[in-house]
Amino acid sequence: RDLMWAGRKADHFVLDLDSITDDMTVKKRGWYFGADPNQDLEAQGLDWMLKRMLGSNQGRKMRRGDQWQSRLVANYLRKVDKFRELFLFCVHVLSGQPARGTEITSLRFRNGVANHRNVFVLDGRVMTVTSYHKSQAMLDMPKMVPRFLPWRLGQIAVIYLTHVRAFAELLSVQVQYGQGWSDYIWADSHGPWKTQKLTDTMKRETAKRLKAKLHTQSYRHAAVFLGRRFVGPRFAKGYREEAEDPEEAQAGDKDDDLEEGNAIELQKAGGFGTGAGRYAVRADILKYLNQESIDIFGDLSESWHRFLELDHRDPKRKRKAESGNEDDGMQTVDFEGLQKERLIKRLPAAKGGAVAIAPTPTVDLSPFLQQSERQQKEIGNLRMKLKAQENELTRLR
Repeated sequence: RDLMWAGRKADHFVLDLDSITDDMTVKKRGWYFGADPNQDLEAQGLDWMLKRMLGSNQGRKMRRGDQWQSRLVANYLRKVDKFRELFLFCVHVLSGQPARGTEITSLRFRNGVANHRNVFVLDGRVMTVTSYHKSQAMLDMPKMVPRFLPWRLGQIAVIYLTHVRAFAELLSVQVQYGQGWSDYIWADSHGPWKTQKLTDTMKRETAKRLKAKLHTQSYRHAAVFLGRRFVGPRFAKGYREEAEDPEEAQAGDKDDDLEEGNAIELQKAGGFGTGAGRYAVRADILKYLNQESIDIFGDLSESWHRFLELDHRDPKRKRKAESGNEDDGMQTVDFEGLQKERLIKRLPAAKGGAVAIAPTPTVDLSPFLQQSERQQKEIGNLRMKLKAQENELTRLR
């Protein structure tokens, strides 16, 4: 809420993840679901953030005249980093069996030069994909390990990537402070975060909330115990030493028990290679990810979410069937409706004095929809500068 200046209940919204389409096969540099021109999620998210900033007393202070106030911008970016630490902790703990630290800190949300992104939106769920390199070393067939975020965390992930991250990236590039332009979700000016960052966050948050400090390795053991004890023996089946024969740790075998057991082995085991380059997903690697693997790992993540009493999918699916749509104080943002509204407002008056009248907005975006022409022009200029900066960075790379 603080990062988006959305303290009022009326400012909260929910994205319909089921309406987001994501073509996993696109290899274009800089591509992800937010950059799809047919959806325009990132551009609209950046507009939303700029309008919120200019409509907030605290936000407006970050820009005076045509200049960004470096000290205030740096303070904001430090808040973003604190959020990213908690976001990393949640993704690591809530996705199912935890990956290795280097796997998760090197996740890319958009395509790199030679590496494919690791984050997708599939059937209303946010999915992360990492490579199991142990099988690649012996079979030259890397196994793809998908993990799914619970629905609410998926909401946070998409809104962060298309709204807060896009805005923070603009600020970072403009004032040359912080992460700058990066394909990684968790990175600084030197590249993706080190595993120590995850370890420090794990120890801090577990000490605060569980009264016991857990580092990454001890949490991995604890997660397997919890899965075996509370989810079921099939959840922990396949929890073996890292040196196990990789041919036995493959999803897609005929035996159903082995499928789930081997799936959990793949989800928890990172493989022998370390480093961001080893854990990145190559641009041609998604051919190894099939529907059977997605179904197996999806069921595994869903079991973990049930154990934690979290919604795996949009809870409104059940509510609609039982009691219809009840007002929960949250708004569903209809970006397509907003886009149509903007187009209608630009229509000239027809002959005979008829005037094109814009429909009532689907979402109450006041006060920032009623900004001055100067503010609207400023937003346009900022977006142009950001685009020019991205083009220049792409050229240099």
